[in-house]
Amino acid sequence: MTLTFFRTIHPTIHSSIFNQFRLKTSYINVPKRTTQISPLLNEITPELAEVNLKDPFLFAVQRKSSGMLPIYRQYKNGRTRTITVIRNIKGNTNHFVQLLSTVIPSDRIRLIGTGSSIQIVGDYFWELRKWLTLHKF
Repeated sequence: MTLTFFRTIHPTIHSSIFNQFRLKTSYINVPKRTTQISPLLNEITPELAEVNLKDPFLFAVQRKSSGMLPIYRQYKNGRTRTITVIRNIKGNTNHFVQLLSTVIPSDRIRLIGTGSSIQIVGDYFWELRKWLTLHKF
């Protein structure tokens, strides 16, 4: 017995060896989700990192105990809106936002709470990782 919903998702009823019935769903023809490319103001290059980092001790991004950078993605509105979050920022976060606005549009950047975290509207995960490793964090 096969039930069809929305012409793409095909749930079928299967019985196990214990004669228990369960509903299995195959997502064969479901279209893949597309992600919107977030705009950058400048291309991330090593020259950009050297020019912008004049005072290296004004802020720091503390890595996690595993050695990874504290950059996360948050999905909102049924995964139609992506927000990138940077956590564990120590020092002058306003200076950090100012440097970050040379690469990412400043209207997309927001400080969260006490200022140790930053939210960026859009999917900038890989760009931020590249930018922070060029700045030697």
